[in-house]
Amino acid sequence: MTFLDLCSQQSNFFPVQIPDLVESFVGRQQVEKNIKVIREKIKNNKIIFHTWDHTGFLVYKNYKFAEFKIILGEHYESNDWIITTSCKNNFFKNHFQNFDNFLQFIQLGSASEFHLITHDTKIKDFLFLNGKAHPHRIELAREMIKHNLLDNSIWSFNDDNVVHRKIEQHYEWPAYRNKIFDGYSDYSRMVYPPQYNDTRCSVIAETLDDDQIPFISEKTAKAMMAGHVFVILSGKNFLKNLHGLGFKTFSHVFDEGYDEGDTRSARIYRIINTLKYIKACDYKKLYKDTKEIRDHNRQLIMNYKKFNDLNLLEFEKAKQYLARY
Repeated sequence: MTFLDLCSQQSNFFPVQIPDLVESFVGRQQVEKNIKVIREKIKNNKIIFHTWDHTGFLVYKNYKFAEFKIILGEHYESNDWIITTSCKNNFFKNHFQNFDNFLQFIQLGSASEFHLITHDTKIKDFLFLNGKAHPHRIELAREMIKHNLLDNSIWSFNDDNVVHRKIEQHYEWPAYRNKIFDGYSDYSRMVYPPQYNDTRCSVIAETLDDDQIPFISEKTAKAMMAGHVFVILSGKNFLKNLHGLGFKTFSHVFDEGYDEGDTRSARIYRIINTLKYIKACDYKKLYKDTKEIRDHNRQLIMNYKKFNDLNLLEFEKAKQYLARY
């Protein structure tokens, strides 16, 4: 059960979707209307500010989040409200992590045709799919192009200063063919077997590269669902965060020191060296040597009970916090 569903079962909990308070999403006028509703509801309810997405909505100025002092007014100093996002907390004393994004991965990803996935024959090097051209993705793409790592890869990009590139049609979902897509769709949460069957490794430039917001998106989840080897560009210690959730990675097979890089450029430098190794290695041995890890990750990412239980645990902590005041 999602954290949001658990909140909705409490008669005195009033859930609020964080994006409904983000001006860049809904506009200033709608934000102001939503604030009026919250100020009325908090008189008799506990307010739950919720998103299954990342904490960046609250701390990155470009999103134009309304800010809690403005939203809550005289109730800001009270303990009648909490925040829940899908990321570990590094910002707020009343933040509780939810795992609703993982439950979404399972719900949508389970519709994938997993029986068609095979890693017997690899004719391409990397799977490198990108939606929005964030700065860390641009830097990684430029370095991969510079080192000829995309010459025999399945990859997409959409940026005026790098390239506008769509993947070959037979590697694309039929509904996406001949289109440029950088938004949300259920298909983007599902595994398309040809993309993973033919490639050695997923190169994932995650949504964020923020050391303080280790956001795990469908990009990482799909590679795990597909039983794929992966290399991930995100913030420092992103892999360490995965390990904390029980996932395994591939440091016994190739260098994952990039995860400890203090800067984006340092992480990308080491990623490039790791990708050179993966491109040159015997892929059959690579997949044999990583089978136990890949099977483990596939089972874990599809384990509804695990993430349901984690939601229940965090929800109980939130209830206890709110009940103390």
